[in-house]
Amino acid sequence: KIFKVSSKLAVVEVLGTSFNIRDRKTDLEVACYTGSVGVKKNYSNEKSIVLKPGGIIRFGQNYHNKVGKFKIDDVPSWITGISTFDDVQLLFVMEELTNQYGVAFTYNDITIDSYFTGAFVHNDLSAALKMVFDAMEISYIVNEKNTISLERR
Repeated sequence: KIFKVSSKLAVVEVLGTSFNIRDRKTDLEVACYTGSVGVKKNYSNEKSIVLKPGGIIRFGQNYHNKVGKFKIDDVPSWITGISTFDDVQLLFVMEELTNQYGVAFTYNDITIDSYFTGAFVHNDLSAALKMVFDAMEISYIVNEKNTISLERR
């Protein structure tokens, strides 16, 4: 019997495998660790894309809509307390920081549609902000009520 996982953006068909899904409001990432999975976008006439071990697909508002490869680790990095990103819009990374730490961002003079490759930790907001925004050459100030103001350096 076929096992399927449905999200707002796609149906992931399990074909005897281990995999990870990162499902957000406007973006989806599916990474195959063992076996294979089929991913078919909802509301599309496209055929399912079959991922083999080390295969990953990302699509949605903040991704370049691509199929690629990743280095297979024992477990997805988020399980070990780290979120990793490979060429995703900074806005998506900011949304993940919001999900992890409950913070909000204000920004005026920065381009949030630039792309980020890197990671942040889940147990230290100061370190996470440093890891993301220092790499992007963006200054930040943590204000009251967990609001973070961003400025171009």
